Amino acid sequence: MIKHILKCHPQFFKDIASGKKQFEVRKNDRKYEVNDQITLREYDPISKKYSGKELDFSITYVLKNFDGIKKNWVIMAIKQIENYHYLDQEEIKFL
Repeated sequence: MIKHILKCHPQFFKDIASGKKQFEVRKNDRKYEVNDQITLREYDPISKKYSGKELDFSITYVLKNFDGIKKNWVIMAIKQIENYHYLDQEEIKFL
């Protein structure tokens, strides 16, 4: 099991936090596998700053090498394993 820490844009973070979006589409440059964990950190690409909000998930399914999915990309089903929380300012400085 590997833990991946990933950026997540605010509009997607909101839908993921509410439970509306229960999947991630990503380039498979990290070799995602079922049971790996993902930490999504809300990141604003305009200000280039993290908000301090993060969500933790377990990957429950990985769809890859399928017609209609670009080569080296995956669609992952994700299940939240903790509620989102805020990082303190000391943690944010190191992101």
